[in-house]
Amino acid sequence: MTPYNVGFADFDSGVTKLCRLRPLVQGEHRSKEEDDLMWEKIREVGHFYDKLDPMPGAVELFNEIYDKYGDKCEILTGIPKPKRGILTAGDDKIAWAHRILSPTFKVNIAIFNFLKIGESIIWL
Repeated sequence: MTPYNVGFADFDSGVTKLCRLRPLVQGEHRSKEEDDLMWEKIREVGHFYDKLDPMPGAVELFNEIYDKYGDKCEILTGIPKPKRGILTAGDDKIAWAHRILSPTFKVNIAIFNFLKIGESIIWL
């Protein structure tokens, strides 16, 4: 089975709509202060991840993959580090995936760490 690396939930749109923060332009990065403000606003929303819209075409892509592989489908999704204080992130992501994509497939939750070296991101 070929692993697919795609995003299903529209995080950037959620930050814009739900947190009322301006979207980033491609290649732009937030300063530490802007990043801290974004996470503060996400905490204030409450159940932020369960309120996100799907990315355009995400449901159709999921259905195509699920039709082909069925119960072999699993999603691996990351949650913010505990220091961000978004304690419902894992449950919210599972609820979102079951509501939007399929109530029966497996959702795996992980806390991702990464190193950024130049333009490369290495997931740990």
